[in-house]
Amino acid sequence: MKYLYIFLLLFCVIYESGCNAGKIPLKGKITFSDDGSPLTRGIIVFSSPTFQAYGDIQSDGTFRVSSTGKYDGLPPGEYGIHIINTSVAKEGSNSDNPDAWIFLVDEKYDSAQTSGLKLKIDSQIQNYDIVVDRYIEKRKK
Repeated sequence: MKYLYIFLLLFCVIYESGCNAGKIPLKGKITFSDDGSPLTRGIIVFSSPTFQAYGDIQSDGTFRVSSTGKYDGLPPGEYGIHIINTSVAKEGSNSDNPDAWIFLVDEKYDSAQTSGLKLKIDSQIQNYDIVVDRYIEKRKK
């Protein structure tokens, strides 16, 4: 029994260290292009064909990336980036109504294919600041 316990303990230590092996911790800040103020909510998503990680955007615009563990970062590679959950419900409105939302960032950031945001992770990158455009309501004709 003693050996089984030691084996399990060693397995857990090796497994945990292996899960984060090769990942680069990544943090940054998202600000608006027009005035430099921070994006105060949302989730930033980094995705490649084989891997995905995300970071919650804090009220000061900062984020830290997590994949399989808290703030463990990303393995080296190329990533497309998109930003989700940046809208807020208008005060006193029914959130089921699409007109009841205030959108904070341009809709191009909804998808990695349209955002124009890309990042190549290597062993050197640890900070990645992003500048985004505000949402501009399109006039209905």
